[in-house]
Amino acid sequence: MGQTLSAEQQKQAEEQLQKQSEVVTKLYSVIEQQNMLLAEMSKTTDEYDEADEKDLEHDLSGESEIEGVVQRAGRDRRTREEAVDPKEKEAGEVDFKVFEEDATEEERNFMATKPWLGAMAPPSNFKKDPAWDEKPNIALQLEYVYGYRARGCRNNIYWVDESRIVYPAAALGVVLNLSNNTQQFFKGHDDDVICLDFHKKANVVATGQVGKTPSICVWDVDSCQELACLKGFHKRGIISVAFSADGSRIASVGLDNNHSIAVYDWKRGSCLAKTKGDTYRILEVRFNTTKTADGNNDIVTVGQKHIKFWSMAGGSFREKRALLGRKGRRQTNTTVAFTADYTLVGTMDGSMYIFKGRRLWEAVASHTGMIQCMQCDGVNVYTGGKDGKLNMWDGRRFDKINSWNMNKQKELPTPARNRLRAVDILGGKLIVGTIAGEISIIDIASHNMVSVVHSAHHGDWKDKHAYGELWGLTPVPGQKMVFTCGDDATVRCWDIVNRKMKSSEDLFCQAICLSCSPNGMDVAVGFKDGSFSVMATDDMTESIRVRQFRQRVTCIKFSPDGSYLAVGSADSTICIFDVSDEYSLMARCRGHSSTITHLDWCSHSKYLQTTSAGCELLFYERDGTQVTRSRSLKDVEWATQECTFGWNVQGIWPKYSDATDVNMLALSNSRKYLASAEDSGCIKVYNYPCIGSGLDRRGKLRYRPDSFRGYGHSEHVTNVAWLSDDSYVMSTGGADLCVMQWKVV
Repeated sequence: MGQTLSAEQQKQAEEQLQKQSEVVTKLYSVIEQQNMLLAEMSKTTDEYDEADEKDLEHDLSGESEIEGVVQRAGRDRRTREEAVDPKEKEAGEVDFKVFEEDATEEERNFMATKPWLGAMAPPSNFKKDPAWDEKPNIALQLEYVYGYRARGCRNNIYWVDESRIVYPAAALGVVLNLSNNTQQFFKGHDDDVICLDFHKKANVVATGQVGKTPSICVWDVDSCQELACLKGFHKRGIISVAFSADGSRIASVGLDNNHSIAVYDWKRGSCLAKTKGDTYRILEVRFNTTKTADGNNDIVTVGQKHIKFWSMAGGSFREKRALLGRKGRRQTNTTVAFTADYTLVGTMDGSMYIFKGRRLWEAVASHTGMIQCMQCDGVNVYTGGKDGKLNMWDGRRFDKINSWNMNKQKELPTPARNRLRAVDILGGKLIVGTIAGEISIIDIASHNMVSVVHSAHHGDWKDKHAYGELWGLTPVPGQKMVFTCGDDATVRCWDIVNRKMKSSEDLFCQAICLSCSPNGMDVAVGFKDGSFSVMATDDMTESIRVRQFRQRVTCIKFSPDGSYLAVGSADSTICIFDVSDEYSLMARCRGHSSTITHLDWCSHSKYLQTTSAGCELLFYERDGTQVTRSRSLKDVEWATQECTFGWNVQGIWPKYSDATDVNMLALSNSRKYLASAEDSGCIKVYNYPCIGSGLDRRGKLRYRPDSFRGYGHSEHVTNVAWLSDDSYVMSTGGADLCVMQWKVV
C-alpha cells in the first residue's frame, strides 16, 4: 500500500515542484539569449568558406603548424651541446667492460630497452686509435640554403639594393645576391625565424624567433654581424617586428596568451614601453607613418577581430579601437601598411580597409580570399592575396592599375595553388614571395615576369594541422647533384655547382625516401601509400611503380652492384627486388617488431644490416634469411653507414638522448668521416669509426668523441649525405623544409 501524504506534506511538495519549474524556465531563457547572441555574432563576422578557414588556421590560429611551434616553444629545448669535456677523456679508456654502479640520470634517459647492444661485436684484432676521438681536421661551411620561410609569415622579403634581397629560412637570416647567386647568413638565432623587417636607410635587419624565451636580433645587412639582442619580455615566440620611421626603435608582438606588445630602443637595449595586446591573436604590428601620426611613437596592430591604434605614454600605451561603422565588419585582419594620408588594412574576406585616422573611410574589394601581404612605395599600393594575384593600386584614388597572376608561372611545380606571402618594391621591380617557397621578380614596366630567382620545397596544403616535412635526400653518383622529396609530393633535382633547382616533378603521393642507382641513371622513390617507383634521373620519367606494402615506405636503397633494391616499410618488413627482372620481388626479410628506420648493404651486395624504431639491429642475407649469429659478420665492410646502431657508431649519441634523437648517419666515400643529423638542429662530423669510450651494457658512454658542429636548421635535421667526391655535405630539415649545402673545408 502507498503512503498517504498529509495536507502539509502535499503543500511542501507542490512548492518544491513550483521552484523546480521556475529554475527550468530560467535555464531555457538563458539558452535562448545565448542563441540570440550567437546569431548576432554570426551576422557580424559572417561565414567564410572552408578553404579560407583552413588557410587562416595555417596562418597562426587553431591547430596550425605555428601553433605546434608555439607548443614546442613552451618546452625546454635542448640547448646547443657543449664541446667535449676534456675531463671525460682523462677518465681513460673503459675497455668496453660492464659497469655495475647504480644507473645515472643519463643512463635512465638513454633508451629504456637496448636490444641492439647484443648484436654488436668488435672487429677481429680490434685496436682503437686515440685519434678517432679527436675533432676531425675538416669543417663544414654553409654555402647555400634552398629554402624560404613562407608558411605562417608575411611581409618578410625586402630589397636591400638592386642586386640583393633579405629573407628568413629555418633559423637563419639570408641575404641573397641575385647577380652571382651567392648567400650570406645571420646565425644568431637557435630556432625558427618567423618574422623579419628591414630598415632601408639604417641598413639594419630585425628578426624574431620562436622559443621559450625568444629573442629579437638586430643585425647589419652587409656584414651579417649582430648589433643587438633583445630578450626577456616575450614568451613562446615573436610573431611580428617593425622598425620605427627613423630606425631607432623596434616594435614587437609576442605569442603569449595576451599577445603582448613592446617597443625597444634597440641601440641601448632598453624596453621603452610594454603592454598586453589582446586575447585574440595579433598578426602584425607596424609604426604609423601617416602624416598625422608620429612614426617613432605611434603603432598599429591587426589580427583576429582586432585593429587598434596605440600611442606610447610613459612606459605603457594608450590604445584606441578602429571605428568600422557600417562600411566594415569584424573579421580577421592580416596585414597593415601606410600611405601619407591613409592607414591600409588587409582583411580575410579580401577587402582593403582604408582608414582616415582611425575611422574607416572606404572598403575596397581587392582579392578573392584573404589579403596576405601589402606594401606601399609612396605613390602606389601593392597587395598580394590567397588567390595568387598581385594587384597594383593608385595610392590616392585606389583604382586598380595593374595585376599579375602568379598562378601562371610554368616554373612552379604546383601552379594552381600559389598564394602570395610577401612583396617589396625597388626601382620599378617587385620581389614576391609565395607559399610555394618561390621568390620571383616582376618588372613593372614590361609587365613580364623576369625570373624565379629562388625555389624550395613547401609543405602539404591539404593537411589542416601541419605543413608536412622534408625527409628524402640522395646524391647522384659521380655528379654534383642531389635529389630530394617530401610531403609536398614533389621530387626535385638540385644543381650544386650553379646553386639552383635543375628540375622538379609532381608525384601522385607524398614521398619519404629515395635512392640513386650506382650508375646514376635511376632514382627510386618511396611513398607514404606503401608503394615505390623508379624514375630516370635525366628527365624524371617513371619507368615502373610497385605497390608491395600495406604501410608507408620508410627507407630504400640500391645494392652497390646495382642488381638489387631493398625497401623497408612501417609494417616491419624489408623486401628485396631484382632490378634486372623488372623489379620483381626476390625475397622478404622478417624479424623486426616495428617500423624499419635504416638499412645498409655490404660492399659486395650479399648482406643487409637494418634497424627499427624498436631499437633493433638485425642482419640478413640477400635471399631474406636472417643471420642470427650477428658476430659472424663483425668483419664485413658496409658500403654505407646509415644505421644508427652498430659497433662503429657507438659514440654518436648526445647526453640524455633517446633512439629518435639521431635521424640519419652518412659515411664519407673516403671512409674517414661520419656525418650525423640530429633532432637538435645540429649536423655533426666525426672521425670514423665513431666509438668514444664504447657503450657498456647499460648504454653508458664514459666519454664521447669530439666533432665539428654545424648549425642552421631550426629543428630536427632529417637527412644528411656526402657528394661522391666528399666536397660537399647536403642536409634536409624536417619542419623548416630547407635543403642546406655545406662545403667541406
